[in-house]
Amino acid sequence: MDSTTAPSLFIVAAALRSEQRDAEAVPLLEQALESASTFPAVAVELARSLNAVGRSRDALAVLKRARRRWPEEADVCHVAGVAYQLSDDLLRAARCYDKALALDPTHHGSWFNLHMMVMSRPLH
Repeated sequence: MDSTTAPSLFIVAAALRSEQRDAEAVPLLEQALESASTFPAVAVELARSLNAVGRSRDALAVLKRARRRWPEEADVCHVAGVAYQLSDDLLRAARCYDKALALDPTHHGSWFNLHMMVMSRPLH
């Protein structure tokens, strides 16, 4: 795969995702992620697509590899939190959101998801 392929695949997959065609975006993003010249957003979008089609375990596997490759990427931690939340593992979800916020204190998605997790808990 040449260095222009990954960005091209990413753009086509993003267009598919914008039309809620995540199942079609997944193979393109998987191919783009294999490229040596890939970037963190590819892993993030692949995980989002996998979550959207009910494959949160696969999303977590992608994100675990992405966290090793890009440990300082807040979006990778945030989307891992989403995948854990979809899997009803709220403790791990909260830890991922906390890590995303430690990396980027202005990460609105992580703030929002943490807030919603707290607000949805029953009061004792």
